[in-house]
Amino acid sequence: MSAKPGTCFSHLKAPSFHTNSDMAVHTQALRAASLQPNDLFNFWKQSLISHDAARFRIAMPNILDLPWHVFEVIYKNLTKDGDFSWPMFSNQPQSAPGTRSTTGKLRLVCRQWADWLYVHHLYRTMTFESASRAMRFIVNQITRRSKSLPRARCQHLQVLGILTWGPAPPHQGSQRSSGFSLASRRKPEDTITFEILEALVELFSDTIVELNLRFWNVMSLPPRTIGTIGRIENLRALRLGHELPEVAPAAPQPRLFPLYHDSDDEDIEEAILQHNARLDMDEMFGGGDRPPTDMDPVKSKIDSDCFKSLILATRKLQSLDITDLDPICLPKPIKSTLCSHHVPTITQLEVSLEGQSLSRLIDLSIMLKGTLNVLSLQDRWQGNHSRNLVPVFENLRENLEGLFVTDEKILKPVMKLKFPKLRVFKTIFWDGHISNLLEKPMIASSPIEVLALQSEVVDRKPKGKFRVNPFLNLPTLRRLVFCEVRPGYSPPPAYIKACNARRVKCVYLSPSDSEDVSLIMKL
Repeated sequence: MSAKPGTCFSHLKAPSFHTNSDMAVHTQALRAASLQPNDLFNFWKQSLISHDAARFRIAMPNILDLPWHVFEVIYKNLTKDGDFSWPMFSNQPQSAPGTRSTTGKLRLVCRQWADWLYVHHLYRTMTFESASRAMRFIVNQITRRSKSLPRARCQHLQVLGILTWGPAPPHQGSQRSSGFSLASRRKPEDTITFEILEALVELFSDTIVELNLRFWNVMSLPPRTIGTIGRIENLRALRLGHELPEVAPAAPQPRLFPLYHDSDDEDIEEAILQHNARLDMDEMFGGGDRPPTDMDPVKSKIDSDCFKSLILATRKLQSLDITDLDPICLPKPIKSTLCSHHVPTITQLEVSLEGQSLSRLIDLSIMLKGTLNVLSLQDRWQGNHSRNLVPVFENLRENLEGLFVTDEKILKPVMKLKFPKLRVFKTIFWDGHISNLLEKPMIASSPIEVLALQSEVVDRKPKGKFRVNPFLNLPTLRRLVFCEVRPGYSPPPAYIKACNARRVKCVYLSPSDSEDVSLIMKL
């Protein structure tokens, strides 16, 4: 009996094939019934749907079966906007979720994803600020973690609130009011000791690339701990700092404006400009009552022997960040104590001019003269450092490739010096029109390829067309970087037009990336 086209076979039982021969026999039977091709296809599809659904679902590929290199592409796309800190610079109540927050949610999908994310991302940067958490992690990694799972490979290790000298910070519970540091919100018995620091460093000694240590009270470590740090195989960046109190912002001060636009009193005009410039800086950095002052070496918050030993022990070190040491107080002269030793090849130095004795910076510039090519100077208090910085720049100008300053005013005494290799320059504040800055001999005579400016400061400058393209003075310029941009930020039209005319590419950096000296150097 032959079947007509369109015949319904819903009453037939779906076949159950166990072998290829079973399928062949069933196919021959269908052909014997003279089924039309469309009827055969419909019946075959119905058979597949109803046949052993559980086995079919198990065999069906899903997102968990993706190759890891494909999953990596998906992960990067999901987290590409996670590092922007918009709430600091916008009125938006929420920001894009952070990279670690998104990663933490993805690890909950399954054990397979969790293991991969821990190894490749969550363990890459690790922060410890309490002894109890650090010890739990160490014990888990050494004794409890399955041997079938790859061990943690931390590349960026941050250890906060290290207490090796002096009293523990006063405990303030979970309060977050101003004036309390992170350390003061931990219990005294939960501060990190040098023994715990050693254990963490030894656990990741073959993978650490960047080490960030923050101290409570004196920055001091015993020789044994310094030796452990010195044995880190691939340490390239070292950041040293103190746990600093969270200072409450002072009451806002009003801006000053001249009474008459045609006022010819230059002293009053200059005083008004300086007053408003200080307010601009306070708005960006958070102003305090007064800058910290240098301490007596005997009462210094830095064990200078420890500091020197750390530099000497880390032979492969390339970047040293001592911006948050409070204050920097080294024995004078440091060069005489290190001249007989091998000095590491430090190429990048980041320091703060707040409360720092500049004579110490001069000594560092002498010590690192042969290798240093990137210098970052932060000055939130607009101190009168310019004259004292002249010897520093005289020592470094021949090899300096990157210079990062808070205000170009500190460069006034050295603006006539030549920097033959200077290709990256960043400043937050400058006086007047952008052309005023770029016409300075120091800038105009340097082979500047990357110019980084603060987006908010750019927007505060007078608007309007440029009479002359300001970038004509920089024939080698390739990138104009706008730092700390807001969502949807667009530079003034005059800047875009000037860049297009010179084929200069505009680059926009988030607040976090704007602080990354190494990143800007690679643009």
